[in-house]
Amino acid sequence: TQQLDMATFIRTQVDRGANTWSARNEAMKKWYNLIRLEDNLAQDNMESVISADPRTGFNTAAWLLQPKAWSFRIDTEGFSDEEVRGASVVERAMEIEVARANRFSRTGLYGPFFRRILATFLATGWLSFMAVPTQPHWTFRAWNPATVFPEYDDSGDSISIGRRYILSASQVNTRIAEQGWIPPASRFTQSQTVRTLWLRTQGTTWMGALIGQNHLARPMLETPFHTIPAYVMPGGGLPDDGSIIASDKWRTEIGQALVAAVHDMQQNYNKMLTYMQQLLKDTANPKWVERVNGAGVLTPENIYKRGSIYSIEPGEDIFSVGPPGMPPELRGHELDIRAQIQRGLFPDVSFGNFTAQVSSFVMSQATATAQQVLSPFHETLMHAMGQSAQVNLQFMRDFGGDLFGLPMPDVPDELSVDFEYDIVIPGDIINRANTARLLNPDFRLSADTLVRILFPEVKNAAMEMGRLNSEDALNHAMSKAITIIREFRRGALEAAELNDRESEVLLNQAADTMQAQVLGVQRAQGVAQPTLDDAGFKALTGALD
Repeated sequence: TQQLDMATFIRTQVDRGANTWSARNEAMKKWYNLIRLEDNLAQDNMESVISADPRTGFNTAAWLLQPKAWSFRIDTEGFSDEEVRGASVVERAMEIEVARANRFSRTGLYGPFFRRILATFLATGWLSFMAVPTQPHWTFRAWNPATVFPEYDDSGDSISIGRRYILSASQVNTRIAEQGWIPPASRFTQSQTVRTLWLRTQGTTWMGALIGQNHLARPMLETPFHTIPAYVMPGGGLPDDGSIIASDKWRTEIGQALVAAVHDMQQNYNKMLTYMQQLLKDTANPKWVERVNGAGVLTPENIYKRGSIYSIEPGEDIFSVGPPGMPPELRGHELDIRAQIQRGLFPDVSFGNFTAQVSSFVMSQATATAQQVLSPFHETLMHAMGQSAQVNLQFMRDFGGDLFGLPMPDVPDELSVDFEYDIVIPGDIINRANTARLLNPDFRLSADTLVRILFPEVKNAAMEMGRLNSEDALNHAMSKAITIIREFRRGALEAAELNDRESEVLLNQAADTMQAQVLGVQRAQGVAQPTLDDAGFKALTGALD
């Protein structure tokens, strides 16, 4: 009886959450159909045009939002030198864990972790994933937001997260074994609805799982987590929670997809393009008039056949009537709608669609527009990843206090962690640098800064500069000459060991001649150099070994 009551509790709570967010899920379908370019204007024997703007805008946003190079930053204000060094170790360890989780998920159906959560985030307006510090590595799981139903308290903190999704029979049986859940009396043979419920109350976090209608795979049991290890956050929407407009419509507006702002405008634009396409065909094809006594000789099937012959009687006639031309205002109206869409999504110039030379000022405005459109999604992702890392570190302290099997560095118990990465728009840095040179001809950036901005995958700019200096030194003519002289000297020593006096003398003379040539070139350039004897040269070349 207790198990049935608990199964009913999980099913009731999850289904109630699904009903509460049903309007949001309907809006998600509407936005997603726009992105997938659903042809809702199709008619029999008529043309319809669906603009590719929603899909190209989605692809561009997903590409720009992908973290190419990210970092964790711990607020070290007030830390000692030892604690600052320890914080650096923790930062690097977290970066390795996230990179590992992203890398090891790239061959799955949905691709890398970041691509999955960003694709669903942009398409639905909700970021949803789970992050737990399992041993020996962190585990990240991307959730489809349409299957997740959160509940928040009056301060906006998550107090309950229900999830409802469908798995095939084999997937359900595998999930039970992987999670260590209670198996059924007999293995499932049909697809099942899985409901999981996370609940936080009075400082304790509970979790339960129900499969089908009544199989309690995991009773509502207390977990070791002090908070729910899942992050469900809206982005790109409006700030109302039902207090401004007293209705449940706020649930469809607090989190909105990338294309939500242009949805209605894009539908209007598609209708406009379709109408223009049909009108253009009607304008290009004249109407026909038959003045005949009996049945007509023209049919829609043969009127435009090449080489058609129509037979009429004397006194009868067939002639065409040309329709009026397209109104010039039609094109202007289409451009006006197009401009409205660009304000809500991405300007055409950001795709490289240049009809004329674009000034750096215009390009900077296009860059600012793109960053403005992406800002809600960018900031939400950084907040969620920073919070997940901060919570996971606390979990690790609670579970054992080590750092991925290694001793935890000397850092304070409570750490404030931020996740940071930049949206890099191609061409933006060049335009800004050109503008800076116009304002200040002496403007320049250090090599370290240029490497950090243009090549974020290079982790240590100073080390890279050192490698370049080493390569330059080895490729210098002086270095090559020294190498040749050393080889001559070594050859002379080997000849002496073999009692080959002639070769020894020739090799030493060749080394002396080249050494004199090198020193002579330096003197010709005005560089005073001391003369090296054999002992001094051997000491110099030995130091280079």
